Amino acid sequence: MAVFPRLMALAPELRAAKRVWVAYSGGLDSTVLLHQVAQLELPDLRAMHVNHQISPNANNWQRHCEQTAKALGIELVVETVSVEDTGKGLEEAARNQRYQVFAKHLSIGDVMLSAHHANDQAETLLFRLMRGAGLKGLCGVPATRLIGRKTQLLRPFLGVSRAELEIWASKHKISWVEDESNDDTGIDRNYIRHQVIPNLLSRWPNAIDQIANSASLLADSQQLLDAYLEEDLKACKLRRERVGESITLNVFLNFDAIRQNHLLRYWIARRELLLPAQQHLVEIHKLLNSAPDAKPEVSWGPVGKCVGGGSFFRYQNRLYLGCRLNYALDQDAIYQKWDGVSKLTLGNFSLAGKAAKQGLQQADYHILFREGGERCQPAQRDNSQTLKKLLQEYRLEPWLRDSVPLIFRGQQLAAVGDLWICDGFVAEGGFQPVWRIE
Repeated sequence: MAVFPRLMALAPELRAAKRVWVAYSGGLDSTVLLHQVAQLELPDLRAMHVNHQISPNANNWQRHCEQTAKALGIELVVETVSVEDTGKGLEEAARNQRYQVFAKHLSIGDVMLSAHHANDQAETLLFRLMRGAGLKGLCGVPATRLIGRKTQLLRPFLGVSRAELEIWASKHKISWVEDESNDDTGIDRNYIRHQVIPNLLSRWPNAIDQIANSASLLADSQQLLDAYLEEDLKACKLRRERVGESITLNVFLNFDAIRQNHLLRYWIARRELLLPAQQHLVEIHKLLNSAPDAKPEVSWGPVGKCVGGGSFFRYQNRLYLGCRLNYALDQDAIYQKWDGVSKLTLGNFSLAGKAAKQGLQQADYHILFREGGERCQPAQRDNSQTLKKLLQEYRLEPWLRDSVPLIFRGQQLAAVGDLWICDGFVAEGGFQPVWRIE
């Protein structure tokens, strides 16, 4: 069986990978990809099928994939998931589930192949154009991307049309499954596929190739813009924080509004967070111009342990960006017992002990949170102060102050997170508390 040139060109890279995976749905494109990759005789080739349980035929598709993989002598990993529409459509929810499954199974050194083709690229660009996307969105489907910051995903068929895939599959008598939902023109992408693109091709036979070429040119422009924005981010003194990162406003506010908006979007995408709507960018600019003593916040997307939503805060002339968390008091964490060593989960954070020359002694502690009026005398200080003043002095960000764990032994405050240990509780060969986001 012949192998498409782009895939053949990738063969040396694939043979050098720890493992090669094929995202295998059972449809035409992924079936052709699986058969072609099988011809490359890779040392460790596997396929992955995600059963979304959306179609009544989902289990039949799974069985077809199992039979095909077995006939090719390829190990198939199957994951069954439940897809819930969170407001952006079932297709988007299913895509997110797939990438979560990919990230679960793939490790450093692996490569995953996906069978997106030139028609997919054209549909994506037209769909995003109708949604008013900017440069980044109009770049379309990238030829490569990372999964979870550790594994490379490659799309070798982006220069191949669906018609070419059909011809190849027919020539080699390969069977595949058809998703009945692909015929529903009530779905925007299907409408583009069945109504828009055929009309474009009747007028401009090279429309698919031309649209793909435009997407490639736009991607080149985006890559150049990203290089400039990375330099802008460095000029703004990018700094890692306990939660997320921050930049100085002294430099950022000297940029014009267009440059600021591009930099904000780049920074958000760099953190792998969902991009905010235009209305959120308006709110972010209000945040930047609010009173110095205010505690402004702009958040968007789902709340959770860095599942996509983001938050901007401003504090002491710096702009902070992190995943959107619930910073409210975690009632389940109150009065949790802690031995000063083992890992303790406190909502979106964890607390653990790290061996130190001087630190907390291993003992029975319990966790409380701020209620107001607490006092403490940090070790090696002469006097006690209110917790409010100490947190200001230690420059803990205001939005974290109700989440910092207060470590008590009996009725006495022994330590405040990993900021300081109180006088009388420092021991030789003890444990330094480590408080961090999960």
